[in-house]
Amino acid sequence: MRSPEDRRRYYLAHHEEVCAKSRKYRAENPDKVTAMNRNYYERHKQEAIEQSQRWRKANPDKFAVSQRASASRWYAAGGRKVRAEYMRKWREENPKAAAAIRHRHYKSHVESYLERNARRRALAPAGNVSYKKILEIHGRHCHICKRDILASEKLHFDHVIPLARGGAHSEDNILPSHARCNLVKNSKILN
Repeated sequence: MRSPEDRRRYYLAHHEEVCAKSRKYRAENPDKVTAMNRNYYERHKQEAIEQSQRWRKANPDKFAVSQRASASRWYAAGGRKVRAEYMRKWREENPKAAAAIRHRHYKSHVESYLERNARRRALAPAGNVSYKKILEIHGRHCHICKRDILASEKLHFDHVIPLARGGAHSEDNILPSHARCNLVKNSKILN
């Protein structure tokens, strides 16, 4: 077996040839190379993290360029849709954590929420809506869960097509619902 110094001398003398062999091997065996890299990383994880951090500090401009290129590749590959689907599933599986995150976001951005709601209300056409007439036509029947709304339950009037989605504030777009059903529906459009 050659000593490290002999290997180094050989590498320097045959640099192009060694690089060509390496490129050919990597092209022909991508799975093996990936597994080998992953194995190396697991054995030298802390070292790799520290080296990466040092490089980022020493090369902030190159790092920014590589981040932009990576983001644009991710976006072109449909990463935004994949991320959205992942987050939707995560919110379904972790409703309490998702609610806590939304609450923290709301608390730290109250002004922007209030401004957005004021703009939405200003855009909504103010029509004369007779809630009594809506109840006479539809009765105390929740259009969301399809169950009757008991007298002991809180009654809401839901915009079938929400105002936030361009729905009208009119009698033909408003139906009775349970308060909890309406709040869960939020600004979704039901099928």
